Parts: sequence; structure tokens; C-alpha cells
Amino acid sequence: MDKVDKLKVQALLTKLANGKNVSVRDLRNTLGDSAVEEYESRWRAELDRREMFTNKPTAIKEYEDILKQADFANSKADGIKQIGARSKVINGVNSQTRLRNSAEALYETALTKLEEIIHCDRSLEIWFDRQLDFGFGSQLSIDVEGIPRVVTSRSARKQTSGFAANVTKEDIKRELLEYALVATAAVTITAAQKQLLSKRLASINSERD
Repeated sequence: MDKVDKLKVQALLTKLANGKNVSVRDLRNTLGDSAVEEYESRWRAELDRREMFTNKPTAIKEYEDILKQADFANSKADGIKQIGARSKVINGVNSQTRLRNSAEALYETALTKLEEIIHCDRSLEIWFDRQLDFGFGSQLSIDVEGIPRVVTSRSARKQTSGFAANVTKEDIKRELLEYALVATAAVTITAAQKQLLSKRLASINSERD
């Protein structure tokens, strides 16, 4: 890459860290035209990725519908203050227990549905907030905490936004600037190594003479 001024790069990184704007002109003046082309290419890719997550596949919508029903039953069970003998009992089962059982059954249905979805199309795994391992020792479970969440949901129990997490223009600029610093350091180290090697060779030649 072209030689860059490390102090200028660090100054721009400081601006970003302080929440200030780094313009495309700043980027061009500091890193050159190739960096601006890379920035624009990455931003176009980011916009395409965001567009993809606005078009939710039917299978994902069906999974979410089941999950909403399960969460609703679980939430109602949490909201019941009076349980046991003072709760409405039908066939020996109180209201809270019935709701818990209903939620568990729905979570199980959702997990079964999810396994079917991923079996049919593994690429849909990017829509979920955790690793989808259905084998022995899996961390997935049929309860409010262990059930996978769709990455675009607003659930407080969502573990991560994964591939749906937005990358900002500032994020891209920061990555390009940080890479430039690393690349410059690598070039400096290489030059230093060459200089040391040159000195050693000169010393060896001197001893031979």
C-alpha cells in the first residue's frame, strides 16, 4: 500500500473515537483513492446486507409466530400472583401450571420447526442468534431462555444480532484506518529487518577482507 502518515491516521482515529465525523475527503487525503474505493464498496455491500434482512423468509415468520405464542403463555404464567390452592384448579392442575405446560409444548413445537427449517436450508441459520446444534449436548432447550431467537427480534433474551447487526460508515472508516496503521507498522518492521541484515552482511564481508 501507499506510504501513509501515521500521525494523520491516528488523528482521524481519535476523531472517530470522540464521535466526530471523518469525511470521505479526509479518508482520501490520508489513505489515498484506493481506500475510498474500498470504503464505498464495503458500504454498498452493507446496504445490500441490510436489504436482505428486511425480506424475512416465510419459514422464519412461521417460526416466530409459534415463538410468540409460547412467550405469551410463559409471560402470563409469570404474571399470576396467586397460585396453588388459591388459583383456579382444573383436574388437579392450577392455572400457572397449565400455562407453563402450554408454553413448554409451544417451545418444543418451535424447536422442532426450527430443526426442520435448518435441515431444509442451512443458509437460514444466519437468521438466528446462536449456534444451532441439535445433537447430543446441545445448549438449546424448550424454555424461554434456551430457545433460539430471530436476530431481527426485539426480545431482551436475544443473545446477539449476529449477521443482522448494522455496520456503520464510521465502522468501515475505522477499520480502514486501523488496517493502514498495522500495514504501515509491518512495512516499518520489514525495512528495519532489511537494514539489520544489510549491516550483518557488511560485517561478514569486512571480516573476510
